[in-house]
Amino acid sequence: MTQAKFCFGLVLCLIVATFARAVDLREAYVGKSSCAQGLQKGAESFGIRLDKKQVARLEARTSEGRKILMIVQYQKEWDDCGTVRDIIQSKAADAFFVFECVDGRDPGAVVVGTWRDQNVSGPSLQSWRVELGELKFVPIVGPVRYVPQRLSGNDDGSDLAGWARQRGAKTRQRSTK
Repeated sequence: MTQAKFCFGLVLCLIVATFARAVDLREAYVGKSSCAQGLQKGAESFGIRLDKKQVARLEARTSEGRKILMIVQYQKEWDDCGTVRDIIQSKAADAFFVFECVDGRDPGAVVVGTWRDQNVSGPSLQSWRVELGELKFVPIVGPVRYVPQRLSGNDDGSDLAGWARQRGAKTRQRSTK
């Protein structure tokens, strides 16, 4: 019985520590500039337009050895700095954020996930749905699929929100036939 209590306590501590880390990131950066100390763009930085109507982007960066993903909202499309609306961190330092994901339970949602392999094989390590109204990340429990897109993004004026809406509409059409 003592061993079971110890294991339960250890798991509880790990959950609290993970949550505390996420809260710390949010407290430190949400509402602040995406150019703030600790969020600088580096060689491993990349991003894509999330929602052109809200002038919002997803931006992946490495900060102090941590892989982070931010939702950043700008005043104008080509501004260098915007306001961080939400931020998450990958559990695995060797993971990659992938924007081309689909949650089978909500095919019309914008979903991101992490994988260790750049070839995106197997199940995601972590995944989140992006709540477009609030510009927030919501953790997803369960697997998401990698669905390759032509990610032109800013080059052709498209965005992740538009692709998700199209995907959701196609899914609804197929289910009504």
